[in-house]
Amino acid sequence: MNSFFLTPYVLKNAPANKLSVRFSSEEVDLGNKIPAYSASIPPYIHYPAEPGELYTLMMVDVDMPCAGAPIDAQFVHALIVNIQGNNLANADYLTCYYPLAPYPGSGFHRYVIVLYKQTKKIDVTTPEMQNRHKNLTNFSMNDFASRYGLGDAVAANFFMSQTIECDNEQYTYKQCML
Repeated sequence: MNSFFLTPYVLKNAPANKLSVRFSSEEVDLGNKIPAYSASIPPYIHYPAEPGELYTLMMVDVDMPCAGAPIDAQFVHALIVNIQGNNLANADYLTCYYPLAPYPGSGFHRYVIVLYKQTKKIDVTTPEMQNRHKNLTNFSMNDFASRYGLGDAVAANFFMSQTIECDNEQYTYKQCML
């Protein structure tokens, strides 16, 4: 993660564990390239959870609006708190899943998926939490983790994606997306 400039800017420390993340037929593998169309639906995520523990899961685009000048970094694509073990179905979703949409011509964007172990249940009834879905830009995983006492990430993974505009009919839709 250090070679992709993710620590300490995005994550305070690189976690020891790799988060298992799969978009349909595309496996996320520490910086591999995945077409934006493959991530149009939420990913399947698996991690070894400790019984009775609570977790927070975040996915952000750290290069918004442009990989060369990420002035709106970080953009939230998913933020889920109070996950009991691996049970995402009964967790508190502060945002829905927002599919990838890097601006055409903005280069490869780094998408980071991070799991934190919570020390206590996060109160999602506060106005800040109730309105989290309205403010998706200028997010900071480090600040969120610090504010809610999450500590260091326990697992993470990341991939890169871009959108390319195609003006030439010789390319298929899939070829134009990566």
